[in-house]
Amino acid sequence: MPEKKKNIWFYISGIVSAVMAGITYFGTVLAILLAVVVYSTGGINDILGQLPEDVEISVAFITFVTIILICVFAVVAIVNTICAKKCFDFAKLDKDELLNEKSKLITVIILQFIMGSVITGVLSLVGFLSVTETLTAPRVNSDSSVEQKLINAKNLFESGTITEEEYKKLREDILNKF
Repeated sequence: MPEKKKNIWFYISGIVSAVMAGITYFGTVLAILLAVVVYSTGGINDILGQLPEDVEISVAFITFVTIILICVFAVVAIVNTICAKKCFDFAKLDKDELLNEKSKLITVIILQFIMGSVITGVLSLVGFLSVTETLTAPRVNSDSSVEQKLINAKNLFESGTITEEEYKKLREDILNKF
């Protein structure tokens, strides 16, 4: 049984999504550490030293900002992990199976763009377009092409554009090339 052709674009997109997920997980951990340090020390003044009197940054504000960072990083990391998994799954599918999963693929591509990963979105899009032959030249069916040439030759003869001898010669040339 022949092995299915793997789509390298989805593998690359999956790897980049996984790397981005790892980076955002790391950012999440850093944001958590920042929140713990700020909360446990009593404020940014204790960390940076005495700030000018007109600059006051409260612990509540720093805590709020770090909680927002934690939430954003965690969501981006989880979505990138899911996108990476789906890209690896898409890479194993053949053309017909991938077309059946088109709505899921489009969702993954949109999520990749929303999560700030334009590179992975483009790679997935190229992978999809290469499978659906949108990026390749359309294949010409030689049978219909030959048939169309024969019809055109007959029309030329019937309209009087070419003689019967020219028509026979043209028809013979077309059939010989077939």
